[in-house]
Amino acid sequence: MYCFMMAFTLATNCPSQANEVNPKPAWEKSITLQPAKIPYRALAHPLLPQAGDLVGGNAALCYYRAFSPEAFSNIRNNKDWWKTEEAWSKATLAQLPQKEMEFLLRYWPLEQMELGARRSYCDWELTDRLKKDGFSALLPDVQGLRELARLMSYRIRLKLAKKDHEGALRDIQTLLAMGRHVGDGPTLITHLVGVAICSIALERLEEGMQQPGFPSVHWDLSVLPVPFLTLETALGGERIGAESLLSIQDLERVMTREEANQVMGKFMTQLGVAIGDYRDYHSVFFAISLISYTQSKECLINQGTPPETVEKMPVAQVVMLRMAGEFNRERDELFKYANLPLWQAAPFLEELERQNRPGMMGQGASKILARLLLPALYAVFEARVRLDRKIAALRQLEALRLYATQTGGLPEKLENTKLPLALDPMHGKPFEYTRKSATEGVLRGMPMPLDKKPVGLSNTVHYEVQWKK
Repeated sequence: MYCFMMAFTLATNCPSQANEVNPKPAWEKSITLQPAKIPYRALAHPLLPQAGDLVGGNAALCYYRAFSPEAFSNIRNNKDWWKTEEAWSKATLAQLPQKEMEFLLRYWPLEQMELGARRSYCDWELTDRLKKDGFSALLPDVQGLRELARLMSYRIRLKLAKKDHEGALRDIQTLLAMGRHVGDGPTLITHLVGVAICSIALERLEEGMQQPGFPSVHWDLSVLPVPFLTLETALGGERIGAESLLSIQDLERVMTREEANQVMGKFMTQLGVAIGDYRDYHSVFFAISLISYTQSKECLINQGTPPETVEKMPVAQVVMLRMAGEFNRERDELFKYANLPLWQAAPFLEELERQNRPGMMGQGASKILARLLLPALYAVFEARVRLDRKIAALRQLEALRLYATQTGGLPEKLENTKLPLALDPMHGKPFEYTRKSATEGVLRGMPMPLDKKPVGLSNTVHYEVQWKK
């Protein structure tokens, strides 16, 4: 449950869409592109470590060393550290206190991050914890990686300020590789933390693209995998967590009443639902179970369980078995769209979301788990697509920068760049582009027609492009 609720919080926690000082909507972003250094070869600055850079070993060990108390306590024990981070975040590159930040260039935790990003594999050893603890498994170690990502982000800014573009690109590569390692963990929360780390790296890349002489990375962006993060491992872990939560293996045999009640108690404890007094809620849930008992028996028999076996099962087991079946069925209905492009899956996801809204007909005790846990997955799907959309938008901006570097101005149309157009993963179509002048243009990616949310940060790309010779 911890994994699902934290995933939902991270995926839906967006900054405010209004700014009292600047009336411009928060999703409209100004970007100033400057002449690029055109590499001798197309893939001179890979944004992920290459095969020859990898060293055998488990990356997770390096990451754990990076935020060990001995290495990281000097920052964590500084109660005013957040003020330092805030100042470094808000300052322009020219305003950065370079002497104050110099320690980042040789900071041991960041060196461990570099090593981890270039290990041959990453195993967080979370699967057994999920089998044992289900969704109540705590993942504080994964959250700590976000702190390290922020520190690496400041080091990238420092290198950009020093005009060390090659060093900045290497650190961006480190962040993207670590984000993929974290995002490939077996929970939704690790996946979303991975998305967050990769997003930090892309923000720094965007900042670099606005510096004169920053190398062109158009083709390096073009060869990144799509989707950049996959969900297979995370969804597999969620299956394990659900099976642990529902005690599937125990429920498959005829249990005693005491055993069935223990399974139900474990379910309620892990689910983390508390309505008033715990024992009062236990009574309420059991009352609902009694009401749905007859319907649950019929459901199990229709699914192929012998009637005589169902009759031997205690009430709690029958209800829990039906709940497990309903959850698994509805989970599969959602998971089957996980790898489809969002613009294809959106109509089906919208209908599933509608069916699982509280208050819909037929949502009794058997569907309580689906109602509580599955909605978080919609937000996770969208978060992954937003990351891919950012990569695609940067790739298209780099095409504009490359064209302007070679010709002296922005193109009339995207096709004039004579480069493959980046497709907006929200639509499967190119971004919208309008040229205002040789030095001004707009690049847009709008919400999907089915998107019920207002235009905002979560569903809109809008770059006011300035070309500075």
